[in-house]
Amino acid sequence: MTTEAQDVTHTILTALQAGRHFKVEAGAGAGKTSSLIEALQSILADRPRYLPRPHQRIACVTYTNVARDEIISRTDRSPYVFAETIHGFLWPLLSPFRKHLLRHIVELDIMLSKMEGHASLDGYTVEYSTGFQKVDHDSRRVQLGHNDLPVLARAFLALPKFRALAADRFPIVFVDEYQDTPAGLAEAMLGTPGDEATARGPLCGFFGDHWQQIYDNACGALEDARPTPVFRRRNRRSQRAVVNLLNTMRPELTQTTASGVGEGTVAVYHTNEWAGTRLTHHRKGQLGWDAAHAARKWVLDDVRDRFWSTGASGHDAQARAEEPSTKILMLTHETIAGELGYQKLHGAFRRNDSYVRKEDHAMAFFMDTLEPALLHYRNKRYGAMFDALDPRGRPPINSSADKQEWMAS
Repeated sequence: MTTEAQDVTHTILTALQAGRHFKVEAGAGAGKTSSLIEALQSILADRPRYLPRPHQRIACVTYTNVARDEIISRTDRSPYVFAETIHGFLWPLLSPFRKHLLRHIVELDIMLSKMEGHASLDGYTVEYSTGFQKVDHDSRRVQLGHNDLPVLARAFLALPKFRALAADRFPIVFVDEYQDTPAGLAEAMLGTPGDEATARGPLCGFFGDHWQQIYDNACGALEDARPTPVFRRRNRRSQRAVVNLLNTMRPELTQTTASGVGEGTVAVYHTNEWAGTRLTHHRKGQLGWDAAHAARKWVLDDVRDRFWSTGASGHDAQARAEEPSTKILMLTHETIAGELGYQKLHGAFRRNDSYVRKEDHAMAFFMDTLEPALLHYRNKRYGAMFDALDPRGRPPINSSADKQEWMAS
């Protein structure tokens, strides 16, 4: 008897062998990423069938560096897996066609406000590095912004030759958390309906859950009928009470619990009756920072009294064991910044990506170089500290006295 995970992998491989796209839909905790990894491992185990040419790779598109690194690690850094963020995937596909990019920029009015009366960008160079739009007419240089790549990719994916070239490099493309794909891009990856015989592009596999969409102007539910639907229903993360609540909220994608799980408890806290002044503009209806912090503290205090304490005398042994293992999920960068004490830093940037994705050079240096070096210094791992500061060379430490001097400084 096969497991659900094995059945899902079999359905994915059957779809690929038949030349069909597929879509794995699974709620939180049901194993979307596991299905992606298991499918990758199966493909790598039978690589000549799926990647018949030596230079071909499977592309895995993610939305965070953490997810990308997990895929790379769990596929043993296979040279046949190209795991990257959406922009890291699109730019290598688009960059060889720079003349066409410049023409599409003009035709699609992507940088209309920066053209300054110019009707053409012929002879300009085009790059994607900082993620911010810029046109320097004096040096004849164009810098693409983050939002430009999906727009250009949608236009290019409508071209049969481009789709064929993309498929030659990446016969299979997996998209993790497809629901946050920029609007229209997932559909463009599938090609124009009915054109499969004349404009074969990569076979696409989408993994996600449209209920978990985070970003505005994103794919959400992929309604296209061409991908083979695949479902994972076994919730491996939650106890029975949580799964029952999810099934009440979402009966069209019912989940089952893993064997041996406990009953669990669900408690819902809300601030609907809060009488203070709520925020406006892009944060319309949200609580201010002080009120949100106070509400969080109240919830934790109530949880301690209601669920962790079994008697008037206070916490018992089980409660003391449960409290440190409690996980708190904060969904916005602003909330995280406030709770962890860097709210002013958060407010210094107009865009979250400037520091979350280390687009700002100072933040990249702080997070990738200075902070690791300080942590190594605190742990007296001086070799690792010097590697973090400058992996190309270290200052001379030739004796124990040199080490003692560093320890004392």
